Amino acid sequence: MDHRIRKHKRRVGILGFGKLGKFLASKIIESNSFELAFVWNRTTSAFDESVDSSLILDSIDDFKSKKPDIVVEVAHPSVTKTYGKDILEYCDYM
Repeated sequence: MDHRIRKHKRRVGILGFGKLGKFLASKIIESNSFELAFVWNRTTSAFDESVDSSLILDSIDDFKSKKPDIVVEVAHPSVTKTYGKDILEYCDYM
């Protein structure tokens, strides 16, 4: 089987919505291969109109409800220390 062929878009969650998180979200939204599952940020003031409000995750504890295939952390190493194990038990994590 060719692993490059996927039946569905990979759902990506982003932890952190600073410059890098915003850049990643915009590229995922434009992509034909990926779908934005959620974005989370410590402070909600970082969010702008570039992301639909239904994609904003209030608490990292609720990440499973958005059914990500992969979660990308671009927030702070403490996020990985606190949540990395739980995320890895559910999906891929970067």
